Amino acid sequence: MNGSMKTKTLHMVQTAMLVALIVVLQILSTALSRAALLPFNLTLTMVPILVGALLYGAGEGAILGGAFGAVVMILGFTGYDPSCAPLIEQNVFAFVGICLIKGIAAGAAAGAVGMAMKKHTYLAALIAAVTAPVVNTGLFLLGMRLFYYETMTSWANGQNLIYYMFFVLAGINFLIEVGVNLALSPAVARIVRQIRKEK
Repeated sequence: MNGSMKTKTLHMVQTAMLVALIVVLQILSTALSRAALLPFNLTLTMVPILVGALLYGAGEGAILGGAFGAVVMILGFTGYDPSCAPLIEQNVFAFVGICLIKGIAAGAAAGAVGMAMKKHTYLAALIAAVTAPVVNTGLFLLGMRLFYYETMTSWANGQNLIYYMFFVLAGINFLIEVGVNLALSPAVARIVRQIRKEK
């Protein structure tokens, strides 16, 4: 096996491992969110997305982000995540689009940061750790506002809709997501640097 083939094989194996980790973490996140009775699921899957995105760029980030979106979508369709049921019932195409687009865009954005700052791994990991959840949450809220306005108004139950969207619907999840990403960004950077050395 020549060097190019070995590199491609290693890349495929690493991608498969990261996708498997995304699946496990998203199932765990959904279970924890259900147990805590949160309005929407925690997202703990950004770390493997960040690792792949920083290693291989926006394309890899988009693939891993798409895998994350696909898992969210499947958990919704199978009923494992009951919070998705009203969204699927009202507009199934919007549900699918939001799941996939926000994940793909978040991963691609993290990868773009990683490639732009390839020589500064720790700083890249730190910035990508914030960029990915900002894109993920921002597109989620935009999708909800565009396609599920009446549903959100009903959920807000008289509260100011902007306040509800940013501080109730997505606020806790976003803060936890950013906090976890920032806390783990040094570890992500070390993993990325080590893998780059071994290539």
